[in-house]
Amino acid sequence: MATNSQKAYALHVKSIIDGLSDDLNKFEARVIILLRQASDRVVSKLARVPTGSWSTWHYEVLSKDIKGILADFNAKYDEILQSAIELGAKTGIQTVTTPLAGAINMNVFYGSPDIFVPAFRDEWTMRLVNLSKTKIKDALGNAEMQIMQEIMVGMMGDLPQYETIQKIADALTGQIGGSGARAGFRSVNDRALTIFRTETMKVNNLATEMQGQYAFNEFGGRGDKMWLHGVFHSKSVAKQIAKMSKSKGRRFYTPRLGHEMLSETTVPWDGVFTNTITMTQLRFPHDPDAGAGENINCGCSHYFVPPKDMLLTEKQIVSLAI
Repeated sequence: MATNSQKAYALHVKSIIDGLSDDLNKFEARVIILLRQASDRVVSKLARVPTGSWSTWHYEVLSKDIKGILADFNAKYDEILQSAIELGAKTGIQTVTTPLAGAINMNVFYGSPDIFVPAFRDEWTMRLVNLSKTKIKDALGNAEMQIMQEIMVGMMGDLPQYETIQKIADALTGQIGGSGARAGFRSVNDRALTIFRTETMKVNNLATEMQGQYAFNEFGGRGDKMWLHGVFHSKSVAKQIAKMSKSKGRRFYTPRLGHEMLSETTVPWDGVFTNTITMTQLRFPHDPDAGAGENINCGCSHYFVPPKDMLLTEKQIVSLAI
């Protein structure tokens, strides 16, 4: 049974992680706004194309304009993504160092004070940032290609311009199944939000793992880890996708049942968690060895649980508060 000291430690950790979740939801809301703005700008650009024969349609100019709109989105998206990943790394470190700094009993801990020095380095964070930025570019290129192909089909088939423009506009700004959910750049939407969630929580868990390993070593190979499910399952996006799912009569956004069942499960730090649905073993959420099926869109986190005897006693906590 957990002592009051352990409960206080866990609450401290969860308050840090809850703060990360709130901040990431705000970041993701900004990404959604950017996606909508980009699709609206393309529709506005198409609406200003001179009507009449296809000969008045400046294909190359329009292609350049759409590339510019998508490039502008990419630059702003990269900025948000970098901030989110840096926050994920920083919080991953803090979930280990900050609670320990306030709860460790220095009368019985004889390890190195370097336990509070970040083990996850800035250059590793930036490496993941740069890797993540490259993943959105293919989706942006595909979105541009799809729009220009639709225009080319209209030109080759000598279809009325307004029909082609309306078709593209409906695809970008129309509702899905009357649900109220915006279609937008479907491939870009999916890729942008998936990259955002996956890469941010990946770096968060990697930072926690490296910092926790440092603590585990300093505690003489003692300590556990706890799995927390759904730290970052976006509320805003969940509502949006729920509307889409309802219109199709099925659930599209479904948290992994195996991860839900792992929530608040504790194992030795050098042990593994087992997803009892897939029977996959994971050292921690977003374990790269577990494969994409366990990692994509996963919003789970974990934290280091120190040995009971290394925490301040309740009497010590009371005396410090006086």
